[in-house]
Amino acid sequence: IDSLIILLVSIPFIILNPEPIRILFDSGKENLWLVFISILLGALATFFIFSGIKILGASTASIFEIAYPFFVIFFSFLLFRTNLNMYFFGGAILIFAGSYVIIRFG
Repeated sequence: IDSLIILLVSIPFIILNPEPIRILFDSGKENLWLVFISILLGALATFFIFSGIKILGASTASIFEIAYPFFVIFFSFLLFRTNLNMYFFGGAILIFAGSYVIIRFG
């Protein structure tokens, strides 16, 4: 349902400016394969998010969702060797401290 809503919202933009879609289809099969994989992974991620909400409950699942920025930066460090600075560590402490407060007292 989420993907269908995104498709419906995207259709007017595609109709008004079809050039990016043409460029994508003209760029070769490798890029189309990457687009297909990214769509599949996005749908799989949405499925896991909704499954987590169903299994854990909305409040517990939201705690994991709050930590999402931390994991994005951390995995970009692991995969792409980006620099971690004091803002990352400060933000990580605040994220997990806030999650602890929610779990403990919420």
